[in-house]
Amino acid sequence: QAEDGIRDVERSRGLGYVYKRQLFTSFLLSVSLAAESDDFPAFDSLAAQKFVEQYVADSSLREELFTSLEDAMGNWESITIGLKQLPAKWREDAIWLVNSATHLDRLTLTPEILTDHITYAYRVKEEGLFVIPDSLFRPYILPFRISYEPVEAYRQTLYNLFSPMIQDCANASDAAIEVASWVKDRITIVDDRDFFGPMQTPLLTLKRKRASEGEYVVFLVAALRSIGVISRRVYIPELGEQEGGTIFLEVYNGDSWLPLYPLHPESAGDYHFLEKNKPHNVTVVVAVSGFEEEMVTRNYTEVGWANIKLYDDGEPLPEFGHFSVSVYNAGTLDPLDELHTHTDSTGEFFCELGDGNYILVGGKRDETGSPYVLTRPFYITPGETTEVTMDITMPTYVERDVPKGEFPSFLLPDTIDSLHSYSEFLDQPTFYILYNDE
Repeated sequence: QAEDGIRDVERSRGLGYVYKRQLFTSFLLSVSLAAESDDFPAFDSLAAQKFVEQYVADSSLREELFTSLEDAMGNWESITIGLKQLPAKWREDAIWLVNSATHLDRLTLTPEILTDHITYAYRVKEEGLFVIPDSLFRPYILPFRISYEPVEAYRQTLYNLFSPMIQDCANASDAAIEVASWVKDRITIVDDRDFFGPMQTPLLTLKRKRASEGEYVVFLVAALRSIGVISRRVYIPELGEQEGGTIFLEVYNGDSWLPLYPLHPESAGDYHFLEKNKPHNVTVVVAVSGFEEEMVTRNYTEVGWANIKLYDDGEPLPEFGHFSVSVYNAGTLDPLDELHTHTDSTGEFFCELGDGNYILVGGKRDETGSPYVLTRPFYITPGETTEVTMDITMPTYVERDVPKGEFPSFLLPDTIDSLHSYSEFLDQPTFYILYNDE
């Protein structure tokens, strides 16, 4: 249990295990690209610099794009080919997309992927049924990234499939419900995956007609993005009164974001749907754009705040990260990593939480590597700040000599009444004696 506690408080802040796998896959792919020198030539800094100077008018973007191309390693030429194929008026947004991409995405981007996403993003912006404000175009329509799915060119296919069915919809919310209802009738959510591999892409979900909950939401967001409906993935990492977490999406209706629950499209717009008969179910709610996250907890539940103060031997622990705010879920203490727990210069950490029960888990190791973990339960009351303190001073270890005892003399029967003397056990490192009152 102590080892599990240390493992939890030492988990990477904000990255999560999925992103760690993505980074590991990126490393393996990098090695593969380096090995396949004929198919993936080495990065040519002079040629890349020449491209940047020729095709990037804004001098402030040149250095950042050059760095992105260098990060793409042997795939840098593929990206430049895609950028060249685009009209000049779209190129600045395309460069923003490349600069915002992850390392793994830059290794796998193709001209077809860039062309597909940028062409149809502009198509729905300029010709779509619904107004897309400039401030929301980049974060919610332009990106190819939704979650941790492999990048692919899905927009043309999904645009052709879903655009005809929303022509009579009065607004973006109605269009989203129409698409969600169609998907619910045709794609099944499964708990267990029947293959080992990365998250399923939207086109693979469409082909297989089955998906995990996360893949299902990715498909919905991809479909809505392809037809110009502004949407974003939303998730609760750990629920307060149900096992596990949950994932859904939000749709922008022109004034505000409205929730859309994949299997319950009829409950669209109901912020309290997740807490029906479970008033403390919502812990933290995270909304995700293409490349950023935003906490939206207060939209879904009553919230309070935790002011956490950590000490070591009575002194504040500044810039300390080996602790977590956790919830008891399915028999384990699960950390809410999305809070990015880390004390400030005064040894304090402040966060907003849905009302309910939580556990502060903090710990460290001594000089021998032995873990020392403490837990502190606390309750969040709506509209109030709860002060939570923890002193993780390591206990003092005392060594002392203990006089050697005399081994007791006995003569005991076994299960068939054969007698055994204590002398039979003197040389055994471990033995057990069972007492039967009968």
